[in-house]
Amino acid sequence: MESEVKENNTPIKDINKLYQAAAPPLQNAVENALHVASKPLRGAVLSRVLSDIVVVVQESEKRFLDRAASYSSGIDVFLSLLEESEYVRKSLASDPLGLSRVRGLRMKHEMLKEEGGVVSSSQASELLGITRQAVEKRRKQGRLLAVSLARRGYYYPLWQFGEKGIIEGFEAVMKILTEQDPWMIMIFFLNENSRLGKRKPLDEIRLGHLGAVLRAAEATREQGAY
Repeated sequence: MESEVKENNTPIKDINKLYQAAAPPLQNAVENALHVASKPLRGAVLSRVLSDIVVVVQESEKRFLDRAASYSSGIDVFLSLLEESEYVRKSLASDPLGLSRVRGLRMKHEMLKEEGGVVSSSQASELLGITRQAVEKRRKQGRLLAVSLARRGYYYPLWQFGEKGIIEGFEAVMKILTEQDPWMIMIFFLNENSRLGKRKPLDEIRLGHLGAVLRAAEATREQGAY
């Protein structure tokens, strides 16, 4: 997105006054930004991102800002502004997949919070009573579901764990869907499925209706549709 923020020619003494008048959280954010910007490449990237964020906040309607401010997570605030901003829509007008990517980010973020959220490899090893290496082995074998969060590593949806390890029947479903993208597997488990009477596969497994879920997974694998 091309920023429309004009070059700031405000005198240094006025900038200092604005800084002193800002709320402490904003002061901390400014200090952190300046620290990151001390590295040329990071500073170049940060300046482009911040310029667009300033425009988005500046041009957003009050009702959208009120909604964004109600979130406790900075990521939720950021995604909310991206989804509602007319500036973002105009900037992505020439990119038909741009808004889809924004919606995809929101979908992934929401899935990571569902049913108790996700846990790290170390936390998964504690839940299962096995080593981290054993957790990694199960993930590679397709027996555990995990999504990659870039440099943060792999994270495991908490809902696949039960009181006695992995919930009964989960591995059997994973075996069918093992070639699918982990995010698509999450969608399968957490979304209503027409083959299950609009019920979620995860809920059906918990109720002991494994056979129906296995059939739905088979159909999903064959047709590639959720």
